Amino acid sequence: MRSYAQPDSFFGGQRTDALFIELACDIPPRYVTPPLHRHPATALLSDVLNQTTARVNSGQVEGLDRDIRRWLKEARDDLHRRIEFGTFD
Repeated sequence: MRSYAQPDSFFGGQRTDALFIELACDIPPRYVTPPLHRHPATALLSDVLNQTTARVNSGQVEGLDRDIRRWLKEARDDLHRRIEFGTFD
């Protein structure tokens, strides 16, 4: 007998592993964000700051305000997508 089909004495002899296998298809997927993305807002703002600093250091400041606003909007939209991804109905 396969190991998953063995009765479990703790559960009164029920074949719980076989039951779990049977029910697995009915369980909705659960997505977990990798630890690397625990602080996405901070990381996104750091990216904007790094881009801004690089532009200032290179002397390319023309249109910088416009670009910063665009980068911040992109970061905001990215964060909203990440939040929606983790929302369950």
